[in-house]
Amino acid sequence: MAGAAYLDPTGLPSAYADLCREDTQTAPLAEDIQADHIVIGAGITGSSAALHLAKAGHSVVQLEAGALSCGGSGRAFGLVVPYGKHGEAKILRHFGAEQGAHHIDVLSQGPDLVRRLIADHDIQGAKHGDGWVLAPHVQASAEGLRKRAGYWQNRGADVEILTGAALHETLGTDRYDMAMKDNRAFGINPYNYALGLARAARDAGVRQFSNTPASRFHKTGDRWTVETPGGTVTANRLLVCTNAYAGSLSSRVTRSFVRVRGHQAVTEPLSDNVFASVLPGAGVVTDTRHTWSGIKKLPGNRLHLSAGGSTLTAQSGADLRSVINRLKEMYPQIADVGWQSDWSGWVAMTPDQFARIQRLGDGAWAGFGHNGRGLAGATLMGRDMAHIAMETPDHRPYVPVKDIRPLPFHAFGRYTAAAMIQWYRMTDALALRKELNAPRSPDR
Repeated sequence: MAGAAYLDPTGLPSAYADLCREDTQTAPLAEDIQADHIVIGAGITGSSAALHLAKAGHSVVQLEAGALSCGGSGRAFGLVVPYGKHGEAKILRHFGAEQGAHHIDVLSQGPDLVRRLIADHDIQGAKHGDGWVLAPHVQASAEGLRKRAGYWQNRGADVEILTGAALHETLGTDRYDMAMKDNRAFGINPYNYALGLARAARDAGVRQFSNTPASRFHKTGDRWTVETPGGTVTANRLLVCTNAYAGSLSSRVTRSFVRVRGHQAVTEPLSDNVFASVLPGAGVVTDTRHTWSGIKKLPGNRLHLSAGGSTLTAQSGADLRSVINRLKEMYPQIADVGWQSDWSGWVAMTPDQFARIQRLGDGAWAGFGHNGRGLAGATLMGRDMAHIAMETPDHRPYVPVKDIRPLPFHAFGRYTAAAMIQWYRMTDALALRKELNAPRSPDR
């Protein structure tokens, strides 16, 4: 397997790494060792799994192909939300009433779990920007947001609908007539958070080895062995937590999702008064368009935006033109903005856009497919995989565990995904154009 460090065209985001307060150094594996559990991957899922196993008293070896957290976990947008990719009604239809309700309930606990881990393990500089505003890209989406807010308000969640002056004071823009604000959500530095989880796992006793790519794994008797360039690890249980960075380690894993690229960009520092005028009452804003639309504030008077860009290849950067248009649409006072950096990372997309925990064999599992919602979801998945490996009585993971089933015609999946994303871009643009050309009512 090629190390994750070699699968991305750019280095780790300077916007994250420059603010990092965590130690990033561990040595490569250089001997044959044994443990109760092997965890492959030191992103959020892998470190959450390793940490929960070690805290329960199990011996754990964790392997990372490149530097710690250098893959998708350290390159994410950094929005922690109590949801997956889909709305509640679709989740209930997909899983059925009982499992669907459990899925919704567990995901809603994700931000609290992330907060607790940050506090319990003193992960400095990870959290910033409370509150997330989700606005309707077009007015036709407003009713769906009202229903979602009502669903959570009926359950006692800290969710509200904003309109008028309250909305303007929160966002600092008149772009939207209404929006939903979820005060459970918050922004983080995902690189710092992922490194903090890795350090917490080491503190709990996990033997952790970076720059140690797993080349293959196999089972002999009732024990799993993972081979690396510097040595082997043998254990009773194996957890593959590489998400989109599995490389050639297991074709069954890599053929179970489609890899697409997500892009980010960060502005150069803005003046104090302009920076203060953006998102004065929330940490992050996105809207209901199908493609990336996030804006959040970073320390140092900078704005961080999710962006479009090349979906399949690693050769081109973020589409800064679309990002500039998004900024002008929201905050016209930001003129001639400069860009400090842009970067990208691989995202694992599943056909139904639900995450997966799948059985690779007796005593081995793989977790993947967060579909761009991997911060809370990956933390929960790591915890779930730890409990699955420990056979914890009465613990129920938020997604059902199934035998792994690679996608048929996987080679064509990446082109299908690229076509789907392009279709989303077109439908978003057409819906907005239709609304802009429609006559506006006198009260708007």
